[in-house]
Amino acid sequence: MPHPLYPPLERLRRELFDSPASPESSEHQPDLDAAQENTPPPAMPNFIREHIARTVAAQLAHVPSTPAVGQIRALSAVNATHGRNSRPLGRNIGVLLGAHLGGKQWQGWLVTADTDYATDRDLLIEDDDGPADPQAGMVMTRLPLRAIIPGDAPILAKLSPARLGAVIALAEAPTGAEPMPPRPGHIFARDLDAEHVGITGSPLGGPGDPRHAYRALHQQLAVQMSSAAEASALQAKEQPSRSRFFAWLFSRHWAPAPVLAALITVIAVQNLWLNVGDDETRRYRGHSAITTPCATVARLRVVFKANAPQEAVVLLLRKAEARVVTGPSEIGEWWLGLPADASANEALAQLRNSPLVADAIVVETKEAACQP
Repeated sequence: MPHPLYPPLERLRRELFDSPASPESSEHQPDLDAAQENTPPPAMPNFIREHIARTVAAQLAHVPSTPAVGQIRALSAVNATHGRNSRPLGRNIGVLLGAHLGGKQWQGWLVTADTDYATDRDLLIEDDDGPADPQAGMVMTRLPLRAIIPGDAPILAKLSPARLGAVIALAEAPTGAEPMPPRPGHIFARDLDAEHVGITGSPLGGPGDPRHAYRALHQQLAVQMSSAAEASALQAKEQPSRSRFFAWLFSRHWAPAPVLAALITVIAVQNLWLNVGDDETRRYRGHSAITTPCATVARLRVVFKANAPQEAVVLLLRKAEARVVTGPSEIGEWWLGLPADASANEALAQLRNSPLVADAIVVETKEAACQP
């Protein structure tokens, strides 16, 4: 008989959906007065020592900073606009940040502590990922969501671009990609694709598998968080162009995993792997920035056809290794940047040969801070 998974599902339901102050959500507290005064305290179990050590290590390693792709942030409430009408949670929940949608809104994945409930679609956080709070146990790759992330939300862990790639690989993996029997409460190291390995649980079993109920609870929570974020977006004023572009790419009627994969590629190249996206954006918007010595840089100015399918545009940008710098302008122009080792002519040929593109040209410019 399989061992019961921890924590119990009823406790999780209370912590996620009952008011933390309600009597029915409070757990029985021991009667300390009944204990004998001379009874020595029991030795602290090793697993509690480890839990405390990991929590402290994560707090020391992840000092407060601006939200960024790859961070896992802790949320203690289903946040609403400016904190009004936010619903407090009885336990923290994590969000792996995947893409900034403007303001405090982010697209990402739900992260929980409960590795006992891991399925073959949940990627466990490993020691090689660096200091991680125990609350960041696994990324539920099949539960993408939108969330409002306050700037002071604690950082539980940070994932590298390679580990983000593992998250995407697991999210995109076809059903039955890993033939193994259902084994609730067990985890396995496995190849996620040709380039990524990771630790996951086993596939879901029949109706009696408690992981079905666990996933249903967190799917309900993800829907609530996404709905709150979308309601906030409707109340917000007009967003900057690039934020509108990200929100456009994340339209809800798409299949979530391929869209996230394509967009994370663009964003990761722009903001993480090349580490130049923000500086380039500032330069294009007329702000000063520290730059490298004067050099000629190729930029692409592209106009997409009005009927171009959104998902096809994302895949085209991915194929051309292009990143969005700014746009669209009033006449529909997008400015794209390329990696330093990429061929502008090859990227231009790919864009011009695409039926999605109405016009594309290369514009060679000097860095904004360069002096002739």
